[in-house]
Amino acid sequence: MRHAVPLDHVLLRGLDAALRADRILDEPVTISAAGRPIRTPLSDHFGVLATVERR
Repeated sequence: MRHAVPLDHVLLRGLDAALRADRILDEPVTISAAGRPIRTPLSDHFGVLATVERR
């Protein structure tokens, strides 16, 4: 069974599982301000994409 659920934290203890975690949303984006392109972070926080598979 597979579920995709947005979470604020991933805390695991004593779970027999395979875990993969990747940082996401860490690339700057280009926006337009006063007609000029500006490269800036999307947010002041990065995201984490975590995949947990029970064994």
